[in-house]
Amino acid sequence: MIKEAELDPKADGQIPILAQDYLDGDSICKGEPVYVSALVKRGTTDVDMDENVHIMYGHPIDGLVAHVDLTNRKLLKLVDTDHTHIPMESGDYLDPKVTGTTHNCMKPQHIKQPGGGRQLHRRGQHLVVPDLGDPRRLHGREGLTLHDISSSDRGPLAHALLAELLRRRRVRLANALVQGCDCLGSIHYLDATVVDDFYEPFVIKNATFMYEEDFGTLWKHTDVLASPPTGTMRRQHRFVVSFFVTVGSYRYGFYWYFYLDGRDELDCGHGYQMDCGHDYQMDD
Repeated sequence: MIKEAELDPKADGQIPILAQDYLDGDSICKGEPVYVSALVKRGTTDVDMDENVHIMYGHPIDGLVAHVDLTNRKLLKLVDTDHTHIPMESGDYLDPKVTGTTHNCMKPQHIKQPGGGRQLHRRGQHLVVPDLGDPRRLHGREGLTLHDISSSDRGPLAHALLAELLRRRRVRLANALVQGCDCLGSIHYLDATVVDDFYEPFVIKNATFMYEEDFGTLWKHTDVLASPPTGTMRRQHRFVVSFFVTVGSYRYGFYWYFYLDGRDELDCGHGYQMDCGHDYQMDD
């Protein structure tokens, strides 16, 4: 440890949400009779019930919002809109009884790249991509950051990143990816070292992946004056650097794209959300 200091939230700002905050909020609410009574009113009498056969997002407790002081471990305010219905149907998306029949028209897709896609080379801690330079680093607060990106004789993109990835430092929640499931084709994976709530480092295997894919026609021209008419075309390829994170019931994918014509793009996708709440009215 180099330095230890106590921070003032008013002057220095609030620290990110910690994993322990969720556990503390849970235990504080379970110890408050008014909160337990609200659960009983909704038909839940065992607050410690833990089953692995149901997806909890299928049973949302709507109309109940607790405002908790985590520092002093007490319930400040409970908002109860008297919406007492809790859906009891299974939300297990892996249960055939819930999902029903699957499509049988989908056939396996095989992506073959005999040359392995664009060749990647390691130089110490740097990963060099032909025509791009060293494109990536997984930052604990800002996500996948890009450095010194250049294309042929064009000037470099010195630094590209997303602003702070929300207060949960969601990069710690990056997925460990699996070949053939999360990615198809010739994939190059990179591990990521991030820190936990107490700044102890840990490694996420296969957190970042890179590959090259076909992206349609780059340009095409047919010379109709020639005899016979002749056509010329070039395929568009794009180099992809990406990672996924799962935050509770939310899943996000982040894709950096680099095209042969010099374009760079960032695509942020919200893939799936299992729990959708609604607004509630409360007094100030």
